[in-house]
Amino acid sequence: IPVLGSGDVVDAAGALARLRGGWADGVMIGRGAMANPWIFGQVMAAARGMRIGLADNWLRHVQDVHLRHRQRLNHLPQPDLENVLCEMNVIEQVGNVALSNVMQDAWGRGQKIAVHGWVYGLKDGLVKDLQVTMSHSEEVVEVFRNGFKRYPRATL
Repeated sequence: IPVLGSGDVVDAAGALARLRGGWADGVMIGRGAMANPWIFGQVMAAARGMRIGLADNWLRHVQDVHLRHRQRLNHLPQPDLENVLCEMNVIEQVGNVALSNVMQDAWGRGQKIAVHGWVYGLKDGLVKDLQVTMSHSEEVVEVFRNGFKRYPRATL
């Protein structure tokens, strides 16, 4: 029976810590919504370019995702932009964990470990599977690339 490491996993570093412990076959990446119910507002603030204090340091990655994928985001109405930005952030985090030396080494040893990307919808609070599960090294780049293709770029 596979064991998933979960709880208080809010970023790539937390996921890697679970895997380094050696007791988990996989890691469930969460955004810490229970421990940090303000996380959704913080993501919205990042999407709008607002400053909110110390949390700005935590939001730097979300802002980087927004900048990197601006052609897929900036043409969207604000509520859609915020939802898609959350989804893209999860896809980026899945890619970061999958490309880490910890995951690459585990896969190289033949361990059966998968990284999944799920997100809470800002509109409805429902969990959405982003279909970016990565379970071995050879599929990481393709799954990562295809994860973003569902979001079209703005046409000029």
